[in-house]
Amino acid sequence: MSNNEEATSMEVELTEEQKAAETQRILHEDLVRNVKFLERGASESEVHYIHRAMRTTFALRKRLETAVLGKIVAEYNSSDNPAVAKALDIAAAALGTGGGKAEGEVKTCVPEVALYFGLLVQMHLLDTKEYVKGSELSHALIEVVNGTQRRTVDPIAGRVFFYFSRFYEVGDSLANARETLLSSLQTATLAGMKESQATLLTLLLRNYIHYKLYEQAERLAAKTAFPTDAPNSVLAR
Repeated sequence: MSNNEEATSMEVELTEEQKAAETQRILHEDLVRNVKFLERGASESEVHYIHRAMRTTFALRKRLETAVLGKIVAEYNSSDNPAVAKALDIAAAALGTGGGKAEGEVKTCVPEVALYFGLLVQMHLLDTKEYVKGSELSHALIEVVNGTQRRTVDPIAGRVFFYFSRFYEVGDSLANARETLLSSLQTATLAGMKESQATLLTLLLRNYIHYKLYEQAERLAAKTAFPTDAPNSVLAR
């Protein structure tokens, strides 16, 4: 038997259950690899490690599964930061994994990792039309962002804000997001979080224009400076 025939034979022998388990194993490994980048970025205050993890986010979105997300959140569900602990517990509850604690050793979760997990769960909840759960989680994640205020959370925070606004938009209550967006913009500006600042400005302008509040949009644009070093995707918006 040739090598190709042997490989084909081995593949045929896998049951659907085994294939599903292998798919989940690979997804879990990919998430753990990104966590390592995030932890290194946090410990060394190097944003490029955060960006490295974030580059795979949208590709991972198509492969996300509740069981795998629940498992990895449970594995890292330990923190001395009350806002982080709250966000992790809400994420675990939204995924239906109870209290969110894994059996055995539970790894300590830094804010960057908690926000990354939260972002993944945000996307998953949006895709599964769990808008109320998504909104609750988004508020908890924003508490983490506003309480951390360091540049290594900035690349993740911008996307967290985007999905926060999106949950309100699909729920036809975009006006209710405005107060949080405005206060978060002030915090991001004072903290020098350029990506978050740029994203929040675009979200607020979209919010005003959605309700035809053109004068408010004009005033906001006039009194704020859009970061020139914002990502190209945000500049395009």
